[in-house]
Amino acid sequence: MNISTTTGETVAFLVLSQPVTAGIVARRVTIDGRPLVAANLPPLRHQSAGGFDFGGSDGGSADLALAAVQTVLNRLDYMGPNRRLADGSHVFALAWRLHPNFCAEFVASATGDTLAIDWQKVMAWARKAMLDFLWEEKITLQKVLDRWHAVDKTLPTAPPRVPMDQRDILRDLGAEAMELCGLVATLTHYLGHEG
Repeated sequence: MNISTTTGETVAFLVLSQPVTAGIVARRVTIDGRPLVAANLPPLRHQSAGGFDFGGSDGGSADLALAAVQTVLNRLDYMGPNRRLADGSHVFALAWRLHPNFCAEFVASATGDTLAIDWQKVMAWARKAMLDFLWEEKITLQKVLDRWHAVDKTLPTAPPRVPMDQRDILRDLGAEAMELCGLVATLTHYLGHEG
């Protein structure tokens, strides 16, 4: 186990070295008489001052779910707008939107001292959650193209003076178009392979 702590705080995050692609794992451990949850997810603190948890609907469980969804979107090379958290870190706005459902399906109902979620189950959940998001928002390819064309008219016609990456271009399109383009690109990428 690698131990990382937040500077100046009493919260410790214990990071398991198991790769996330082998599955999401969280374990209850005791360090110096203090109960903690170690996970193979990056440290994230937003709703809980005590770190990750599972088996309930508390802030620690919500933070673990948020870290899991953010990790999945990162693995899928998702590019969308961010949301700033209480600890100063950022997550994708889509991760923020989807994490309560992930928590309800996998984290809150966990029992025992170990939470283990198979990576293929996580990826299947992510695909369904993203498709459901498109459906709920009534997002169609035509709407994405219409939005792109509407925004395209407001973009400068001269090339930028400095090189721009995809994030810069999407940022210029605005948060809504960035979310749509990022989601469509991620789903297109994901539907092409399992991973």
